[in-house]
Amino acid sequence: MYTKLIEKPYMKEKLLQRPPFRFLHDIFVATMHKTGFGRGLFEGHQLNSKDFKDDPKGQETALFKVIALTEEMMHEDLSAKDLPA
Repeated sequence: MYTKLIEKPYMKEKLLQRPPFRFLHDIFVATMHKTGFGRGLFEGHQLNSKDFKDDPKGQETALFKVIALTEEMMHEDLSAKDLPA
């Protein structure tokens, strides 16, 4: 589904099995730019996944923001908040 929507990042099986933060962030930002979904959730330096490289707490906060937005849009609990890192 995403390969038709965004060109990068590439949807490689290895990355999809256990996606690193940067991969997930890049997918979200690319989707936001293409569709407008989540516009305003990240601004300024937060739009660059490299700025989160040495900031595990920032990565966690960013992921929870995406999860909360998705839950709100889907009107259901994704139960991702309880998953171990």
